[in-house]
Amino acid sequence: MSLDRFRRPRMIVLHPTATAYEAACAMAEHEVGSVLVADAQGIIGIVTDRDLVLELVAADLDPHETQLGDVMSRDVVTLDVSASL
Repeated sequence: MSLDRFRRPRMIVLHPTATAYEAACAMAEHEVGSVLVADAQGIIGIVTDRDLVLELVAADLDPHETQLGDVMSRDVVTLDVSASL
């Protein structure tokens, strides 16, 4: 059995210089709870709606100024969708 059955069709990918506000808007628009963060080399992080609350709101940071690179979780592990369970 492959991982394909667990894949979500709506994966949003933003650049680390995108703002937390842009990420929140993308999550709302696409009805997802996270966005992937990538640069030219590939995926470098992930930001979840929980990250925005804990790292941004609780820290009283400006969502229009705070970049995803400052609040994302790093060291994301990825698997090919064809990998087996």
